[in-house]
Amino acid sequence: FRTASGGTLFLDEVGDLPPGLQPKLLRVLETGLVRPVGAPTPIPVDVRVVSATHQDLLEMAGKGSFRRDLYHRLAGAVVEVAPLRERREEILSLAQHMLKQAARAQSKPCMGFDLEVARLLIAYSWPGNVRELQHVLARAVALSRSSILHAGLLPAEVRDGADTVGAEMVLGLEEDFRSARVAFERMYFSQLVQQHGSNLSEAARRAGLTRSHLYNKLDEHGLR
Repeated sequence: FRTASGGTLFLDEVGDLPPGLQPKLLRVLETGLVRPVGAPTPIPVDVRVVSATHQDLLEMAGKGSFRRDLYHRLAGAVVEVAPLRERREEILSLAQHMLKQAARAQSKPCMGFDLEVARLLIAYSWPGNVRELQHVLARAVALSRSSILHAGLLPAEVRDGADTVGAEMVLGLEEDFRSARVAFERMYFSQLVQQHGSNLSEAARRAGLTRSHLYNKLDEHGLR
């Protein structure tokens, strides 16, 4: 709290806070004061608190495992985020962002993934949500020897993922040829931009297009 004073403190998985610490957190939130170990007097802090949890805090409060007064202190504004399996249309954009982060962290060139990987990422149920997606992609980047990820780099549980029909719907593969081509182009050019960033000359060379043709495609799909 002292380090975050004047800014924002993020408390992840606040539902796992032990019962013995819950009243201490409540006291700080109510008084705006902390007392460091050994300090003679409390110290004022000015902190914006954002918390997150995968648990139902109201249900926990009803069972007595989470303080109801602490819940109401934390729940000034509540945003419920659906699990990743219910947001399949967001998976590829998240994956592209995480792939770029993983490549940078591992000092590898920015990468993309082929259509089969896209299908599997969308088809998998992701019980571990965004963290699992991030871990899977970081592992794939570590194992990859090229700039394009292929299905063999994904764990067995992802390769055996269900609901490929749902994946094909998201990718547009169940639609007519014209619609499917548009869906594929959007994914392809989005990854191309992610890989090459502002170096559109290299992106055009990689795609086998002239710069003007690439610009037209990016404008067509709202990517520039």
